[in-house]
Amino acid sequence: MRPSHASAKYKDEAPPLPKSAKKEKWTKDSMAKGRNEPATIPHVAHVIAKVKGISTEEVCDAAWRNSIEMFGFGESQQQQDPESAVEI
Repeated sequence: MRPSHASAKYKDEAPPLPKSAKKEKWTKDSMAKGRNEPATIPHVAHVIAKVKGISTEEVCDAAWRNSIEMFGFGESQQQQDPESAVEI
C-alpha cells in the first residue's frame, strides 16, 4: 500500500514486510516491487481488520471460508453453521 492510500493510516501496527527490489534486482530474500506479492497478505488482513473493527483472525477465517466456497473445496462453513458466517 502506498503511503498516499486511504488505508495507510491503519498499517502502523501491521507485521513488517520483507524488503522489496525492482524485478531486475530481485533476490529470493525480497519481494518484487510493484507486484501483488503473497507476502503482503498479512499486511492487507491487518488493515481490513482495523477498518472493519474486527480481529485479524476473523478476517483470515472469512477469507478462508470464502476461498473454500469459491473454489468448491468441500462444504462451506456457511452451509454448516450460517450463524458463524462473517462477511468482509
